[in-house]
Amino acid sequence: MKSEILAYNPAQEVDMAKQEKGRIPTYLSSEELALLFSGMPASDYYIRNKCMLMLMGLAGLRVVEVHNLNISDIIRNQEDPGIEVTGKGNKARYIPLPVPLYEMLLDYERIYRPIPKPNHSNAFFLSKRGVRISRRRIQEVTENAFDFLKQQPGYQYLEQKKLTAHKLRHTFGTGMVRDGTDLVTIQQLMGHTNLNTTQIYTHVSNEQKQKAMRNKDVSRFFSD
Repeated sequence: MKSEILAYNPAQEVDMAKQEKGRIPTYLSSEELALLFSGMPASDYYIRNKCMLMLMGLAGLRVVEVHNLNISDIIRNQEDPGIEVTGKGNKARYIPLPVPLYEMLLDYERIYRPIPKPNHSNAFFLSKRGVRISRRRIQEVTENAFDFLKQQPGYQYLEQKKLTAHKLRHTFGTGMVRDGTDLVTIQQLMGHTNLNTTQIYTHVSNEQKQKAMRNKDVSRFFSD
């Protein structure tokens, strides 16, 4: 990149071997995430782009996993809708999907997916040329959505955050922990080999600390 040979860093989405102690991953609040999805720029590829961002933010997919998603990976079971994702080490994992997201994927496939070129017929997300969408394009779509979010009244503080496509995955992991999902389940959903990687999402915000301490009844310790 420094030599201007590459347009992006191919190692950007690679997890570090060791996590820095005390490092809190950057993530979006549920309100920020909702505004990100609802305020995505209008285009001919609005549904495709929204599906891609939602798979990262609501199902924890990596950019490369969105890129690699195939038509054959869609689990077409009305009682248990979901997808099969091929992650690191070529390991496959099953991810059940919220019904509205699953139905949006089917709408994209049925109505908005371009006609694929012969060698790309199984690729789920396609570019306007009918070829598998590139990882860089997925990142650009996400960056454009973040730029729109940062421009909204009251959200300018997000300029101070380094927001990338991978941060949507962090947002998913953090949200699952806060919803009370156990770490082993989150590990399986996110495709982490090591549970230590999943534990970075157990960080606690100042708001959570305040709620826990302000609601604590200590009056009996101060009675005369």
